[in-house]
Amino acid sequence: METVIVRVTEQDVKQGKRWKCGSCPLALALRRTLGYAVKVAVDSNIILIKHLNTYWICNNTPSLIRNFIYRFDTGYEVSYILKLPIKLKFNNLGADLPVYCHMLAGSLK
Repeated sequence: METVIVRVTEQDVKQGKRWKCGSCPLALALRRTLGYAVKVAVDSNIILIKHLNTYWICNNTPSLIRNFIYRFDTGYEVSYILKLPIKLKFNNLGADLPVYCHMLAGSLK
């Protein structure tokens, strides 16, 4: 299991796109934090990262993130998250992708 600590910046919020799991502020922050070519999909249940043919997944998206996603997508204020480091734990799935991830993974292509 790998732990990633992410900080969402004001610029991530400004550049983020509502209702786009690969372009939300958290996805932008994850790509910036990881520092290499990854594809990221974030929703209220899981966070999925793909690099080449390897996938990492964070199951059970923390409630802080679920609340942030809802507020961002619906146009509410989200600046409170800029003060908090977000600690996410990812399981390395290798090249195997569980069935329940397939729809979210479709946005990684």
